[in-house]
Amino acid sequence: SNTVWAYATVGLPHHRLFDSMAQVVISRRWQLPPQSVANIIWAYAKLNSPARNQLFPAMLEVASSQLQHYKPQEMAAILWAVARGRGACGHDLFLEVSRHFQACLSEFSSQGLACMAEAFISAELDGLPFFKKIVDESIDRLGSFQAPSLCTLLRGLALRVQRQPLSPSH
Repeated sequence: SNTVWAYATVGLPHHRLFDSMAQVVISRRWQLPPQSVANIIWAYAKLNSPARNQLFPAMLEVASSQLQHYKPQEMAAILWAVARGRGACGHDLFLEVSRHFQACLSEFSSQGLACMAEAFISAELDGLPFFKKIVDESIDRLGSFQAPSLCTLLRGLALRVQRQPLSPSH
Protein backbone atom coordinates (compact mmCIF):
# COMPACT_ATOMS: atom_id res chain seq x y z
CA SER A 1 0.00 0.00 0.00
CA ASN A 2 2.88 2.38 0.71
CA THR A 3 4.21 2.03 -2.84
CA VAL A 4 0.98 2.95 -4.62
CA TRP A 5 0.31 5.68 -2.05
CA ALA A 6 3.77 7.19 -2.71
CA TYR A 7 3.27 7.13 -6.48
CA ALA A 8 -0.11 8.82 -6.11
CA THR A 9 1.17 11.39 -3.63
CA VAL A 10 3.69 12.68 -6.18
CA GLY A 11 1.21 12.28 -9.05
CA LEU A 12 3.24 9.66 -10.90
CA PRO A 13 1.05 7.13 -12.74
CA HIS A 14 2.60 3.74 -13.44
CA HIS A 15 -0.17 1.71 -15.02
CA ARG A 16 1.74 -1.56 -15.22
CA LEU A 17 2.61 -1.39 -11.52
CA PHE A 18 -0.94 -0.44 -10.54
CA ASP A 19 -2.45 -3.22 -12.69
CA SER A 20 -0.14 -5.81 -11.14
CA MET A 21 -0.69 -4.50 -7.62
CA ALA A 22 -4.47 -4.62 -8.08
CA GLN A 23 -4.35 -8.39 -8.58
CA VAL A 24 -2.19 -8.92 -5.50
CA VAL A 25 -4.27 -6.56 -3.37
CA ILE A 26 -7.54 -8.21 -4.37
CA SER A 27 -6.21 -11.64 -3.46
CA ARG A 28 -4.99 -10.41 -0.05
CA ARG A 29 -7.69 -7.85 0.69
CA TRP A 30 -9.01 -9.56 3.85
CA GLN A 31 -5.54 -9.45 5.43
CA LEU A 32 -5.01 -5.70 4.94
CA PRO A 33 -5.36 -3.28 7.84
CA PRO A 34 -7.80 -0.35 7.43
CA GLN A 35 -5.02 2.20 6.80
CA SER A 36 -3.72 0.12 3.88
CA VAL A 37 -7.21 -0.27 2.42
CA ALA A 38 -7.73 3.50 2.63
CA ASN A 39 -4.32 4.30 1.13
CA ILE A 40 -4.82 1.90 -1.77
CA ILE A 41 -8.32 3.12 -2.64
CA TRP A 42 -7.18 6.74 -2.36
CA ALA A 43 -4.11 6.14 -4.58
CA TYR A 44 -6.06 4.44 -7.37
CA ALA A 45 -8.64 7.24 -7.38
CA LYS A 46 -6.05 10.03 -7.17
CA LEU A 47 -4.27 8.74 -10.29
CA ASN A 48 -7.53 7.75 -11.98
CA SER A 49 -6.10 4.29 -12.54
CA PRO A 50 -8.13 2.09 -14.90
CA ALA A 51 -7.50 -0.81 -12.50
CA ARG A 52 -9.78 0.84 -9.95
CA ASN A 53 -12.81 -0.61 -11.76
CA GLN A 54 -11.86 -4.11 -10.68
CA LEU A 55 -10.24 -3.08 -7.40
CA PHE A 56 -12.91 -0.87 -5.84
CA PRO A 57 -15.76 -3.41 -5.50
CA ALA A 58 -13.47 -5.89 -3.73
CA MET A 59 -11.91 -3.28 -1.44
CA LEU A 60 -15.23 -1.65 -0.58
CA GLU A 61 -16.59 -5.04 0.42
CA VAL A 62 -13.77 -5.24 2.97
CA ALA A 63 -14.31 -1.68 4.22
CA SER A 64 -18.06 -2.05 4.64
CA SER A 65 -17.79 -5.38 6.46
CA GLN A 66 -15.19 -4.00 8.90
CA LEU A 67 -16.49 -0.45 9.29
CA GLN A 68 -16.07 -0.47 13.07
CA HIS A 69 -12.28 -0.80 12.67
CA TYR A 70 -11.86 2.31 10.52
CA LYS A 71 -10.79 5.67 11.87
CA PRO A 72 -12.71 8.73 10.67
CA GLN A 73 -9.82 9.96 8.50
CA GLU A 74 -9.47 6.58 6.79
CA MET A 75 -13.16 6.49 5.96
CA ALA A 76 -13.11 10.09 4.73
CA ALA A 77 -10.30 9.18 2.32
CA ILE A 78 -12.21 6.12 1.07
CA LEU A 79 -15.43 8.05 0.47
CA TRP A 80 -13.54 10.86 -1.27
CA ALA A 81 -11.90 8.27 -3.55
CA VAL A 82 -15.18 6.51 -4.33
CA ALA A 83 -16.89 9.81 -5.14
CA ARG A 84 -13.95 10.92 -7.28
CA GLY A 85 -14.14 7.63 -9.18
CA ARG A 86 -17.85 8.25 -9.74
CA GLY A 87 -18.41 4.66 -8.75
CA ALA A 88 -21.95 3.55 -8.07
CA CYS A 89 -20.41 0.55 -6.30
CA GLY A 90 -19.90 2.67 -3.19
CA HIS A 91 -23.46 3.95 -2.71
CA ASP A 92 -24.26 1.44 0.04
CA LEU A 93 -21.00 2.28 1.80
CA PHE A 94 -22.02 5.95 1.99
CA LEU A 95 -25.28 4.94 3.66
CA GLU A 96 -23.49 2.63 6.09
CA VAL A 97 -20.97 5.34 6.95
CA SER A 98 -23.74 7.85 7.59
CA ARG A 99 -25.26 5.47 10.14
CA HIS A 100 -22.00 4.36 11.74
CA PHE A 101 -20.23 7.73 12.07
CA GLN A 102 -23.29 9.90 12.79
CA ALA A 103 -22.58 10.21 16.52
CA CYS A 104 -18.86 10.83 16.20
CA LEU A 105 -18.42 13.64 13.68
CA SER A 106 -16.47 15.55 16.32
CA GLU A 107 -13.69 12.96 15.89
CA PHE A 108 -13.13 13.96 12.26
CA SER A 109 -10.32 16.37 11.47
CA SER A 110 -11.23 19.49 9.51
CA GLN A 111 -9.69 17.81 6.46
CA GLY A 112 -11.83 14.73 7.10
CA LEU A 113 -14.99 16.82 7.35
CA ALA A 114 -14.14 18.69 4.15
CA CYS A 115 -13.43 15.43 2.28
CA MET A 116 -16.65 13.89 3.60
CA ALA A 117 -18.70 16.91 2.54
CA GLU A 118 -17.14 16.91 -0.93
CA ALA A 119 -17.62 13.15 -1.23
CA PHE A 120 -21.31 13.20 -0.28
CA ILE A 121 -21.90 16.09 -2.69
CA SER A 122 -20.00 14.41 -5.54
CA ALA A 123 -21.89 11.17 -4.94
CA GLU A 124 -25.12 13.21 -5.01
CA LEU A 125 -26.03 12.00 -1.53
CA ASP A 126 -26.14 15.48 -0.03
CA GLY A 127 -29.86 15.12 0.65
CA LEU A 128 -29.15 12.77 3.54
CA PRO A 129 -29.54 14.16 7.08
CA PHE A 130 -25.93 13.08 7.71
CA PHE A 131 -24.74 15.59 5.11
CA LYS A 132 -26.42 18.43 7.01
CA LYS A 133 -24.66 17.23 10.17
CA ILE A 134 -21.32 17.32 8.32
CA VAL A 135 -22.02 20.90 7.20
CA ASP A 136 -23.16 21.96 10.69
CA GLU A 137 -20.04 20.44 12.29
CA SER A 138 -17.87 22.16 9.67
CA ILE A 139 -19.49 25.54 10.34
CA ASP A 140 -19.02 25.09 14.09
CA ARG A 141 -15.30 24.43 13.56
CA LEU A 142 -14.66 26.71 10.60
CA GLY A 143 -12.01 28.67 12.50
CA SER A 144 -9.86 25.53 12.77
CA PHE A 145 -9.84 24.80 9.02
CA GLN A 146 -6.49 25.22 7.29
CA ALA A 147 -6.50 26.67 3.76
CA PRO A 148 -6.45 23.31 1.89
CA SER A 149 -9.36 21.92 3.94
CA LEU A 150 -11.30 25.14 3.55
CA CYS A 151 -10.76 25.02 -0.23
CA THR A 152 -11.97 21.41 -0.35
CA LEU A 153 -15.07 22.31 1.64
CA LEU A 154 -15.81 25.36 -0.52
CA ARG A 155 -15.22 23.41 -3.74
CA GLY A 156 -17.73 20.83 -2.60
CA LEU A 157 -20.30 23.40 -1.53
CA ALA A 158 -19.86 25.29 -4.83
CA LEU A 159 -20.62 22.07 -6.69
CA ARG A 160 -23.70 21.61 -4.51
CA VAL A 161 -24.93 25.15 -5.15
CA GLN A 162 -24.26 24.78 -8.87
CA ARG A 163 -26.38 21.62 -8.94
CA GLN A 164 -29.11 22.85 -6.61
CA PRO A 165 -29.17 26.05 -4.55
CA LEU A 166 -28.92 25.53 -0.79
CA SER A 167 -31.96 26.23 1.32
CA PRO A 168 -31.71 28.98 3.97
CA SER A 169 -31.31 26.31 6.68
CA HIS A 170 -28.01 25.18 5.07
